[in-house]
Amino acid sequence: MMQKLFPPDYPPVDSRTNTPIPSDSLRAPVQARFNHIFTVMLLLISISLIILMTGADLALEHLIFNPNHQWPGQGKPPWSTLYTVGPLPGLILGGTALVCGVLGTFISCLKKFRKPAVFLVLLLIVGPGLITNVILKDHVGRPRPQELKTFGGEYQFVQFWTPGPGKKNSSFPSGHASIAFYMMAPWFIFRKKSRTIALFSLNTGLLFGFLVGAARIMQGAHFLSDIVWAGGLVYIVAEVLSWYCLDDFNISFLNPTFSRTYPAVDARQHTCSGRELSEPALTCKYPVTRQIP
Repeated sequence: MMQKLFPPDYPPVDSRTNTPIPSDSLRAPVQARFNHIFTVMLLLISISLIILMTGADLALEHLIFNPNHQWPGQGKPPWSTLYTVGPLPGLILGGTALVCGVLGTFISCLKKFRKPAVFLVLLLIVGPGLITNVILKDHVGRPRPQELKTFGGEYQFVQFWTPGPGKKNSSFPSGHASIAFYMMAPWFIFRKKSRTIALFSLNTGLLFGFLVGAARIMQGAHFLSDIVWAGGLVYIVAEVLSWYCLDDFNISFLNPTFSRTYPAVDARQHTCSGRELSEPALTCKYPVTRQIP
């Protein structure tokens, strides 16, 4: 009868290279990812503190609002054009990804695009869709600049972290800006494959997001902090989704494809039995010579 033993000091093995994996290297990719998110959150909080201490939200709206009680971006190009076409590139990108993902199930040459397609579709649904327009905009209640008493409205100004009296589809965060920032999504797909394409996508998405955000500020529809957090939230959601959809790191407890490799040992012959172990993630790779008491 074959007895299967699992030596407690036997190291996990990378199934791609059949080499032992140092324990520190198992934690490093995970920690790097969380450190990246922490850095982005720290940047968002720092910018928010600057906006708070300088009063930039209201100061910028006062600077834009003209003495004739009009918002210069309402019905005037290029701001009206940016408002109209702002969501279109993101919708086209997400729609194209959806088509590629579906066709990749049936067409072999498109199978390699299924994971990026799933990432792009989920990011559009979860980031600009669910988190921005459903959870936050419909429940935070921050009044828009044009709804403030200062500018002829009925509400008092509130900070974005304070629940406000505004209605659904409120000011925080900007929905138009969030779907414009969605255009930086290819950065997460290409950042480990083509640095040039990745940086171009990131810079293009950021620039387009702030341009659409500027249009919304000029129309009296959003504050500066609404735009900043729209971009930050989309980036954070994309970062988290990339862990699962893009296989950005292959060795971590977050990746279900990672498998440890331990040998099955014959208690009498002290050699690898060649049989698959009972645990689904463990497979026999090579023989082990080990004294068995």
